Amino acid sequence: MADNRKIAEDVLKAVGGSENVAHATHCMTRLRLNLKDDSIPNDEQVKKIPGVLGVARSGGQYQVIIGQNVPKVYKEVLTMGVSAAATGSNGEGGEKPKEKLTLKGVGMNILNYLAGSLTPLIPILIGAAMFKTILSIFGPDMLGLFSAESDLFKLFDFVYDAGFYFLPIYVGYTAATKIGASPILGMFMGGILLAPDFLAMAAAEEVTKFTVFGIPAYLTDYSQSVIPIILSVWAMSYVEKFLKKHIPDALSTIFVPFLTILIMLPISLCLLAPLGAYVGLYVSTALISFGNVGGFIAVAVIAAIWEFLVMSGMHVVMVVTVLNIYMTTGYETVIWPAALCATAATFGIALGAFLRIRDKEEKSLSLGYFISGIIGGVTEPALYGIGLKYKKPLIALMIGGAVGGLYVGLTHSYMYGLGATNFLMILSFSGGSTANFINGTIGCIISMLAAAAATFMIGFDKNDPVVTGIAASDDDASDSSAEAADVAEVSACISGQVIPASEIKDEVFSTGMMGAGVGIVPDEEVIVAPCSAVVSSVMEESKHAVGLTLANGAEILIHEGLDTVGLNGQGFELYVKEGDKVRKGQKLIRFDKKLLAEKGLDSTTVFLLTNSDDYPDAKFETGMKAEAGNTVVLKF
Repeated sequence: MADNRKIAEDVLKAVGGSENVAHATHCMTRLRLNLKDDSIPNDEQVKKIPGVLGVARSGGQYQVIIGQNVPKVYKEVLTMGVSAAATGSNGEGGEKPKEKLTLKGVGMNILNYLAGSLTPLIPILIGAAMFKTILSIFGPDMLGLFSAESDLFKLFDFVYDAGFYFLPIYVGYTAATKIGASPILGMFMGGILLAPDFLAMAAAEEVTKFTVFGIPAYLTDYSQSVIPIILSVWAMSYVEKFLKKHIPDALSTIFVPFLTILIMLPISLCLLAPLGAYVGLYVSTALISFGNVGGFIAVAVIAAIWEFLVMSGMHVVMVVTVLNIYMTTGYETVIWPAALCATAATFGIALGAFLRIRDKEEKSLSLGYFISGIIGGVTEPALYGIGLKYKKPLIALMIGGAVGGLYVGLTHSYMYGLGATNFLMILSFSGGSTANFINGTIGCIISMLAAAAATFMIGFDKNDPVVTGIAASDDDASDSSAEAADVAEVSACISGQVIPASEIKDEVFSTGMMGAGVGIVPDEEVIVAPCSAVVSSVMEESKHAVGLTLANGAEILIHEGLDTVGLNGQGFELYVKEGDKVRKGQKLIRFDKKLLAEKGLDSTTVFLLTNSDDYPDAKFETGMKAEAGNTVVLKF
């Protein structure tokens, strides 16, 4: 077993000691040192250190190739007076690749940031939503088993509120984690938006009576909102990074958090947080004007985009407009009928996902999203857990809303009441003629079924294990005796063209320095376990690599793409953690292949047997198209 502390000591001594290291970081296989004087180390001497496999110089970094025990060596290095690099400073192969700015790339970055900020909240959202669902079913609205004045009703009601009211604080943490800012400061920013005195002024509509350093602040209630805090944390990350760079270490503990928040107060409260309200005012005016002249087309368009307006907070102004129209005329003809169709479409994407997905865990979650929506009237779990997570269901959401909205518009179905947001929302169409109620109900059903059908057909990649069910089969589960047996064959971890390791465009992998293996030019975006194994290591921040230990002791490294560690997790989802037991076909990593291409990164999946010296008879198969979980690429 490698003496990781001894390796760390020998490496530091060879590079000029800790005083010559500005900072250090690591990827899956390399200890990355930014040296103050990179002329000191003798590469040949460093290569001779026991436990060191090689050396590379790239992008201003001195890279010591160690292998899968590099995280342990890195921890030892940090105990010897070396500072860790700031998040985002590491890069596979050194310098972070320059982004080619395109409209598509910007849109994908935004979606990735939103998904990374919101999908971790699913346990809170679905948990809180189920309390609301119980209230809807057993409370006074349906079965009436307990009254609104009962302690149980009050308990479940404030538990639900706790899940959604404090969303800015929860999102402050997840958004900061996603973007590499301080999660605690992200929570602090969320807390500022929910400060009781601030909300009290907003409730009193004292808009002209409050300024931030002389700048007028737009006061509104940001509870249950997500976009204001997401924008604020994004800006905060740059402020914090700037201050960390320019404030001396001795003062940074006090002044970085203080000055970060001080600078962010006017940026957040006067500009970014109310941005949805500012933009929403103009969007609302435009859509209402469009509704006056666009007829049924306007209803369809608004129904298609309504949930996006809700997620951005721009719908608030439109809801106020609806209320004014309703109080004046007793009905509303465009916005609210469209909103109800959009809500039904949200139920639909959850239903479609439930019908399409075969992965047991994801299928169960989808059913929970559907129930929390159609019974509890809470659509956020479906929007964030399906729409933003898988992205393509957002297209299905728009299709469902548009189709149902088109029917409602063509039949001139009006809204005569403001009611529930669950299946009882169809009662909003009652109050006029019977035909109005029937057509409004049909429109909502059309929206739900159309969204469900679209999600089923186009919502997922056909080879995604979540829909193929490779990981869901009980037949793949091995009993204890099978797990103890030697592994004879190992399958491909992803579908694509298998190439020899010598063709991988990275000398660390192509020369066999890290062990024998192959590359797979991927046809899809999901990496699965090639056989039953234990997860021995993961890159938690960059999410681009996983180490597996097989039952026979073989150690497999799966490394997605070249130079991808510099993305710091952008475009990646990691489904496992160190110590997990995985089965053949179980999801390990999902990555955004298009994003890698846009950033000029090679997406070749590296598949290595890192302790190949212990298995001289092991043979890799190359030169064929492989199917994940089925095509054998390694035989022992």
